[in-house]
Amino acid sequence: MSRLMAQLRFCAMTVAVLGVSCTSCGATRPSDTAVYSCFLDGWLASDANKGIDHPYVVVVESTISGPDPYRRLSEAEIKDTWLRLQKRMPRLRLDTVQNFIALNEVAAAIDTRSIKTTAPVVGLSGDEAARIFTLEQCWEAFYKKFPKARGVMRLSRPGVSSDDTQTLVYCDFGSGYLAGAGSYYLLEMNGERWQIAGEYVARQA
Repeated sequence: MSRLMAQLRFCAMTVAVLGVSCTSCGATRPSDTAVYSCFLDGWLASDANKGIDHPYVVVVESTISGPDPYRRLSEAEIKDTWLRLQKRMPRLRLDTVQNFIALNEVAAAIDTRSIKTTAPVVGLSGDEAARIFTLEQCWEAFYKKFPKARGVMRLSRPGVSSDDTQTLVYCDFGSGYLAGAGSYYLLEMNGERWQIAGEYVARQA
């Protein structure tokens, strides 16, 4: 994929999922913050094991639905999604996926200041993210604003099982014109904390 095509794909997806404003967004729940904090702890630990250090993590302050723009899914499409994700995350439950899809039909605002993890979390508004990633030199503009960042993260709202024992969250992390990936993560409750229990890679730049 050429640099131009990769940039156009990333920018189109960014604008589609973020829109130009989040003034009509709802807000994520306090329980979502706990999921984000535990997820980031696990994600950062995984990168640390690979020798990747994050001085801070830039997180967009409005949610995304997953690898595709928001749309309402039929029951058959929801079940197909569950079966596809189960191939890599066999303990994933249908009710978790149903809750995930229901919550992510519309965007929600993320209070990045409430996320507590092993590296500082820096918020990037949805409007500013859309502005940056429609520029011709979008990544140069991003790294000028965040010179020590390793990239930018976008998160879905977490879907939770009916018994509150597992949750599903989508994370998209981009770091350059030809560098980025999006994955669904299954987290399970271990004691009083969520821990990453599985991953399904949905897109790879």
